Amino acid sequence: MYASVTVFLILFFLHILLPWRIRVERRKEELNTGVKHEANMANKGKENEQEKRLIISFDQVKTAVNDLIATITEEEFNPDYLIVPAGGGCIVAGLLQTEMSGIIKGIIVLPAEREWEEDDLIKIDLYISPSADISQRKVLLVDDIAYGMRTLISAKRKINAKRPLDLKVAVIAKPSVSWLMKKLEKERDEAKRKAIGDAIAAINDVFFFFAPYEHNGPKTIILPWKTTGI
Repeated sequence: MYASVTVFLILFFLHILLPWRIRVERRKEELNTGVKHEANMANKGKENEQEKRLIISFDQVKTAVNDLIATITEEEFNPDYLIVPAGGGCIVAGLLQTEMSGIIKGIIVLPAEREWEEDDLIKIDLYISPSADISQRKVLLVDDIAYGMRTLISAKRKINAKRPLDLKVAVIAKPSVSWLMKKLEKERDEAKRKAIGDAIAAINDVFFFFAPYEHNGPKTIILPWKTTGI
């Protein structure tokens, strides 16, 4: 009798409890593997995100501005006014004006309304005051980064309507031109094809284009005043 019960319990353990226990352990292992995989993917995503971004220190910005001033001096272009779209370029314009205070009469800031679609600037409206008298003046259009060219294109149109004597463009960083062209070439409709032509014209028309820092990804470039409030 007792032998039969013992045999039954052994068989019950082998055929039911043991397989169930094995399945439980396997499930735990699968869950642990899944958690580790998700963690690895998250870390990899952060690494990729960081790779798509360019961090420029404030010292690098000042160095770039100093090099830009040297280029301006070599070209013997002495601007009467700096014009800058509202944004990060104001820092660059401020540094330029400080170092060239004996030449530059003032800074004109263009208020800007920007419309974004994810990381792409799809629309920008700039306003230049009717009282801004730049007719027959030398003007230097300044920005921090020539990212999608829309801001510079729009600003140049506004400034040219005021009939300056000479207009040059200065930035301290830009995306890879090859990457920008590939991005623009993907646009298919007629309006966007026109934008490609405008962008190419703007690139060819840039006079000072000091750009030691290339950004080859589609994400926003992080500058120190965006992250530390400088």
